[in-house]
Amino acid sequence: MREAAWIVLAAAGIYLALVLATFSRSDPGPSFSGSGAPLVNKGGMMGAWLADAFYYVFGMSAWWWVALAVVCILRLYRRVERWELLSRRTLALSLTGFVLVLAASCTLEAMRLHGPAQAAGFAAGGAVGTVLASGIGPLLGFTGATLVLLAVLAGGLAIFTGLSWMRVAELTGAGLEWAYSAARHR
Repeated sequence: MREAAWIVLAAAGIYLALVLATFSRSDPGPSFSGSGAPLVNKGGMMGAWLADAFYYVFGMSAWWWVALAVVCILRLYRRVERWELLSRRTLALSLTGFVLVLAASCTLEAMRLHGPAQAAGFAAGGAVGTVLASGIGPLLGFTGATLVLLAVLAGGLAIFTGLSWMRVAELTGAGLEWAYSAARHR
């Protein structure tokens, strides 16, 4: 069962990445009826519809759903507990972290990343980001909201993946010390 779930999640994650990567504004979806041109999306009609829906609701943060598939695959992989950088969490805790990451990412995107999203043909942060940014922006101010959202994003990522930021800092420091020592030795 575990192997079957892993295969299904891998296929779903790859399909979602494919449809998001090949999104075209001219393809039909829930927010646009299409231009009548041939489909561009490599996932067919369903892929075009899904990509449009995901980008409309979440903006570029829709890619976090692909990350969710990867994390779920890693949870199903038996040897993941041996990794030092990640630790297992309960499913409910991981999903709570995912919601925090998705909400913070959408909101940051809506507040800060207007250019790339508009070039792709959808609103920055999607509908979720637009709604959340309109509430937190006036409450905390542009810079204050950005700071809080970055903290929520980092904390949510730790809860979502089990990533230890202290371990990341230690590994980064050890790598820098090794590079400095190697350069000095040369």
